[in-house]
Amino acid sequence: MEIRILKMELILAQIYLPALIELMAKYEIHGYTAFAIASSKGIHHGEQLSEGLMPANQNIYLFSVVSESAYNAIKPELNKFISMRGGAVIITEVIESTNVKINHSGG
Repeated sequence: MEIRILKMELILAQIYLPALIELMAKYEIHGYTAFAIASSKGIHHGEQLSEGLMPANQNIYLFSVVSESAYNAIKPELNKFISMRGGAVIITEVIESTNVKINHSGG
């Protein structure tokens, strides 16, 4: 049986990062990479520069490579989390990867 692998990308305020990591751990999603966003520009707002802002005003980008079953398990609670706090979730299928290990349990 082939396991579909997804890349889960999230953008949200840095202040919510610990809560997001806790939510991911609840679903046994432990691997991720996160970094601060220095600047961004969206459709509904002009350019935003983060340098010198308090953590509550800085955004982070986090990505994690997960099995489709793990994403399906976290999806309802993740969508609620983002809806309450603001941010974005982007899911893409991983066609090829090298040296990436994931938990296939699905939470």
